[in-house]
Formats: sequence, structure tokens, C-alpha cells
Amino acid sequence: MQKTAKRSLSFSDIRRLIPFLIFIVAVIVSIITTWHVTGHILDSDASSEMVLAHQLSKSHSILSRDWLYSTELRVLNSQLFFSFFFHCFENWHLVRFFSAVTLQALMILGYSYMLKKTDFQWQNIWIGSAMLLLPASVTYGRVILYHSHYIVHLCLAFFIIGTIAETAKEFSFKSTIILTIVNWNVTLA
Repeated sequence: MQKTAKRSLSFSDIRRLIPFLIFIVAVIVSIITTWHVTGHILDSDASSEMVLAHQLSKSHSILSRDWLYSTELRVLNSQLFFSFFFHCFENWHLVRFFSAVTLQALMILGYSYMLKKTDFQWQNIWIGSAMLLLPASVTYGRVILYHSHYIVHLCLAFFIIGTIAETAKEFSFKSTIILTIVNWNVTLA
């Protein structure tokens, strides 16, 4: 009977885990902070996004004929996520919270996609993702992470850069179609 030796964690194994652990801590802190901010801090810009999303969810549409858009016609933006969650919850706090967390997750997915396509290692992706989730400034926290004003644009930018990097490595028809669709959607954002 042959005994299998138990392998203990080496210093290099632990060192490779640290970026992932930092990312997990950042996710937990981000969720707690997002819960607090979405329930306690609201300005006129964020509230108008919520009212528009509520109206869109009630009319089951992505554009409104009854809404006076302030500066731009917003098609592919955060109000689609708010509107979706209005179909799930009646509580506006829950709608804001789940929309913000979903958009943060999409931002991390887009960022990870971009960095993988540009040949970054996972340790670097975990650290960068952790930094994206933490509010480095009040403005970044409120505008991007919690009020979700430009986070969709960041997500799309990350996916576009990743797709361009993939296309530049090896031309493929699939990559070209994906890039064309994403670019078309960016014009709607």
C-alpha cells in the first residue's frame, strides 16, 4: 500500500493567493459600501435615472415617449438595469443596490476580458479588479460605482479594447462581428 504525501503550501503558493484574497476582500467591502450608499445617498441625477427606469419598467419599454431627456437620448445605459430590477423588486433601495452590484460585476468582467486578451496574468487582474471596486475618491465612488452614471461606458470600453486586442492577434470573422456589434452598441450609449 502506497502512502500519498500531503503537500503543504509553500511560500510561493501563498504569494500567488494574496492577489485573489485582496480581490475577495475588495468585493466584500464593495458590497457593504454599495448597500450603505444606495440606501442613504441620493442626488438629483441619480434620482432622475431611477424615476426614468421606473417609468420604463411600468411601460415595458427601453425608450420613453413621455420623458424629457436632459442632454442625450440614453438607450444602452444604467436605466436598463434599474428597469430590469424594478420588475423584480418594488423596493427602490434593492433596485439601486442590485443594479449597482450587477454593473460593478460587469465592469470587472470587462476589465478581466481586456487584460486576458492583452496577456496579463491573473494575479495582476485580481489586483486591478480590486482597485476598480474600491472608491479611490468620493467622485469615483459616487459617479461610477454607486450612482452608476458612466460604468456602462467603462464596461463597453473594456470589452472593445479586449476585442481589438484579440482581433489584432489573429484576425477572425467572429472577432470582427463581435467588435462591430459592440461598436454599434457604444454609439447607443
